[in-house]
Amino acid sequence: MEKQPKILIIDDAEFAQRTMAEALGKAGFVDILRAKNGKEGRELYNKHRPDVILLDLIMPEMNGLEFLKSVDTSKVYIIVITAVDQDAQRKEALALGAKAYITKPFKEEEIIEAVKSVAESL
Repeated sequence: MEKQPKILIIDDAEFAQRTMAEALGKAGFVDILRAKNGKEGRELYNKHRPDVILLDLIMPEMNGLEFLKSVDTSKVYIIVITAVDQDAQRKEALALGAKAYITKPFKEEEIIEAVKSVAESL
Protein backbone atom coordinates (compact mmCIF):
# COMPACT_ATOMS: atom_id res chain seq x y z
CA MET A 1 0.00 0.00 0.00
CA GLU A 2 1.65 3.18 -1.19
CA LYS A 3 -0.27 5.96 0.51
CA GLN A 4 -2.45 5.54 3.57
CA PRO A 5 -5.95 6.73 2.73
CA LYS A 6 -7.67 9.06 5.15
CA ILE A 7 -10.96 7.36 6.07
CA LEU A 8 -14.11 8.93 7.52
CA ILE A 9 -16.77 6.70 9.05
CA ILE A 10 -20.19 8.35 9.32
CA ASP A 11 -22.66 6.22 11.27
CA ASP A 12 -24.94 7.02 14.20
CA ALA A 13 -24.51 3.51 15.64
CA GLU A 14 -21.44 3.45 17.91
CA PHE A 15 -21.18 -0.33 17.53
CA ALA A 16 -21.05 -0.11 13.72
CA GLN A 17 -18.49 2.72 13.88
CA ARG A 18 -16.29 0.78 16.28
CA THR A 19 -16.58 -2.48 14.29
CA MET A 20 -15.57 -0.77 11.04
CA ALA A 21 -12.72 1.18 12.68
CA GLU A 22 -11.35 -1.95 14.40
CA ALA A 23 -11.54 -4.02 11.20
CA LEU A 24 -9.73 -1.33 9.23
CA GLY A 25 -7.17 -0.92 12.01
CA LYS A 26 -6.42 -4.65 11.96
CA ALA A 27 -5.90 -4.36 8.19
CA GLY A 28 -3.28 -1.64 8.73
CA PHE A 29 -5.32 1.50 8.13
CA VAL A 30 -4.52 4.11 10.76
CA ASP A 31 -5.93 7.46 9.62
CA ILE A 32 -9.59 7.00 10.63
CA LEU A 33 -12.05 9.71 11.62
CA ARG A 34 -15.53 9.06 12.99
CA ALA A 35 -18.78 11.05 12.94
CA LYS A 36 -22.20 10.27 14.42
CA ASN A 37 -24.35 11.92 11.73
CA GLY A 38 -24.16 13.56 8.35
CA LYS A 39 -23.86 17.07 9.79
CA GLU A 40 -20.83 16.15 11.90
CA GLY A 41 -19.49 14.12 8.98
CA ARG A 42 -19.81 17.12 6.69
CA GLU A 43 -17.75 19.24 9.13
CA LEU A 44 -15.02 16.57 9.30
CA TYR A 45 -15.12 16.18 5.51
CA ASN A 46 -14.61 19.92 5.01
CA LYS A 47 -11.78 20.06 7.56
CA HIS A 48 -9.86 16.86 6.72
CA ARG A 49 -10.76 16.00 3.10
CA PRO A 50 -10.76 12.21 3.50
CA ASP A 51 -10.04 9.88 0.59
CA VAL A 52 -12.74 7.37 1.58
CA ILE A 53 -16.05 7.74 3.40
CA LEU A 54 -18.01 4.83 4.86
CA LEU A 55 -21.53 6.26 5.02
CA ASP A 56 -24.68 5.06 6.74
CA LEU A 57 -27.98 6.21 5.21
CA ILE A 58 -30.35 6.37 8.18
CA MET A 59 -29.06 8.95 10.69
CA PRO A 60 -30.37 11.96 12.61
CA GLU A 61 -29.58 15.59 11.69
CA MET A 62 -28.44 14.84 8.12
CA ASN A 63 -29.01 11.43 6.58
CA GLY A 64 -26.70 9.71 4.13
CA LEU A 65 -28.55 10.77 0.99
CA GLU A 66 -28.54 14.41 2.15
CA PHE A 67 -24.82 14.07 2.86
CA LEU A 68 -24.20 12.71 -0.65
CA LYS A 69 -26.02 15.71 -2.13
CA SER A 70 -23.84 18.10 -0.07
CA VAL A 71 -20.37 16.96 -1.17
CA ASP A 72 -18.42 16.78 -4.43
CA THR A 73 -18.46 13.01 -4.88
CA SER A 74 -15.86 13.20 -7.65
CA LYS A 75 -13.24 14.09 -5.01
CA VAL A 76 -13.94 11.30 -2.50
CA TYR A 77 -14.70 7.58 -2.71
CA ILE A 78 -17.97 6.96 -0.85
CA ILE A 79 -19.05 3.49 0.23
CA VAL A 80 -22.60 3.32 1.58
CA ILE A 81 -22.93 0.82 4.43
CA THR A 82 -26.53 0.54 5.56
CA ALA A 83 -29.25 -1.74 6.85
CA VAL A 84 -31.52 -0.37 4.10
CA ASP A 85 -31.56 -2.99 1.36
CA GLN A 86 -34.04 -1.36 -0.99
CA ASP A 87 -33.41 -1.07 -4.69
CA ALA A 88 -34.67 2.53 -4.85
CA GLN A 89 -32.30 3.63 -2.04
CA ARG A 90 -29.40 1.78 -3.67
CA LYS A 91 -30.07 3.38 -7.06
CA GLU A 92 -30.41 6.86 -5.55
CA ALA A 93 -27.20 6.53 -3.52
CA LEU A 94 -25.24 5.33 -6.56
CA ALA A 95 -26.79 8.05 -8.76
CA LEU A 96 -25.69 10.64 -6.17
CA GLY A 97 -22.09 9.46 -6.44
CA ALA A 98 -21.60 6.56 -4.03
CA LYS A 99 -19.16 4.07 -5.57
CA ALA A 100 -20.30 1.01 -3.62
CA TYR A 101 -23.28 -0.13 -1.55
CA ILE A 102 -22.83 -2.69 1.23
CA THR A 103 -25.71 -3.86 3.42
CA LYS A 104 -25.55 -4.54 7.15
CA PRO A 105 -24.76 -6.85 8.71
CA PHE A 106 -21.55 -6.57 6.72
CA LYS A 107 -18.54 -8.85 6.67
CA GLU A 108 -15.32 -7.14 7.80
CA GLU A 109 -13.61 -8.41 4.65
CA GLU A 110 -16.11 -6.52 2.47
CA ILE A 111 -15.16 -3.23 4.11
CA ILE A 112 -11.42 -3.95 4.05
CA GLU A 113 -11.42 -5.02 0.39
CA ALA A 114 -13.44 -1.96 -0.67
CA VAL A 115 -11.01 0.39 1.10
CA LYS A 116 -7.93 -1.49 -0.15
CA SER A 117 -9.13 -1.15 -3.74
CA VAL A 118 -9.34 2.63 -3.25
CA ALA A 119 -5.96 2.77 -1.49
CA GLU A 120 -4.30 1.10 -4.47
CA SER A 121 -5.54 3.84 -6.78
CA LEU A 122 -4.23 6.74 -4.63
